[in-house]
Amino acid sequence: MTADALHCQRKTCSIILDHKGEYVITAKGNQQELRDDIAGKINEIRNPEVIKHHNCEYTIMILKDYIGADWPGAKAYVKMISHKWKGQKDYNPEPQYFLSSVTNKELIVESIDNRWSIEDELHLFKDDFLREDECTFTNKNAIKTMATMNNIVFALYRLAASVNNETMAKPGFAAKMIPWN
Repeated sequence: MTADALHCQRKTCSIILDHKGEYVITAKGNQQELRDDIAGKINEIRNPEVIKHHNCEYTIMILKDYIGADWPGAKAYVKMISHKWKGQKDYNPEPQYFLSSVTNKELIVESIDNRWSIEDELHLFKDDFLREDECTFTNKNAIKTMATMNNIVFALYRLAASVNNETMAKPGFAAKMIPWN
């Protein structure tokens, strides 16, 4: 299972492990101590192995005697630098850090790389087209209802894309389906 920083919680890691799963989770500002620990430990590695995959560089530290910041099942720290946007004017690659319960380096790299399909499809559609991030209500039932409705709309658009032999990643696909005027 891969998850963004929102789910970088000890309890979430325990639940995944209790259900016989494995995780690769992003460590960002919500877990600054963990993020700093990962960065510090990886930066201490002399002559680190750098794995290059799809315009990204990965440094993976398998935890042996080091228990980490007391994270359930933690077996690896990961530093990833993406060069996917190298051609853009404001290109400034920032390292991203991950915590993993997996030691298989290829699996870790694929897990991190594949999470972008969620960002580039589901989240992009919900954020840009449905403007989900602009909703500021806090009622839990309203949030669940909005998420459910948005997921249904996303599924319908995916169906429409397949029927029309289109890809949702094409610019203007959603606008072509139903204009927002």
